Amino acid sequence: MRLVMAVSKDGLCARGDGDDMSWTGRFDKKLFQLVTLSGARDLVAGARTYDLMAGNNCVGLKGRTVRRLSRTPDEGGLTRVKSYTLERSVALFPGADLIGGLTAARAALELDYVTCAVIVTVPVELKKGVAFDLWWLMDDSRHWRTHEVDFSNGYSVKILWRTRP
Repeated sequence: MRLVMAVSKDGLCARGDGDDMSWTGRFDKKLFQLVTLSGARDLVAGARTYDLMAGNNCVGLKGRTVRRLSRTPDEGGLTRVKSYTLERSVALFPGADLIGGLTAARAALELDYVTCAVIVTVPVELKKGVAFDLWWLMDDSRHWRTHEVDFSNGYSVKILWRTRP
């Protein structure tokens, strides 16, 4: 599983619940498209992230299928959308991109489901919001390596990969 997320210059990954992520900008959206079209094209998102995307008509991403994660799977009853547990999604959609939110990302990292991460740093300071506090789960002591590319427009992309199975 590959983790794909955006982080502000001051280390936040969202303004709070209901954030539409518009602060990430057009360049991040293009990077997101490039990265997510280069893999298995299955995207998984935490329930709140998925529901927010659905509310903004962003679930139908061209060439990709977004699947909803939930701690309790739903066969489409209450939400009218089939939901998968993180464990089940790993089995059903190998190589999927996990596109947030923070709770799902933390769980996937702690369970060692994530083997690669693409973290885009956006040249914006949000000043308050949800801290991206997952770096410690992807450091050298946990067998992760890093490569970072800086762009002239202020964005940077950090690619991290695990060096052990």
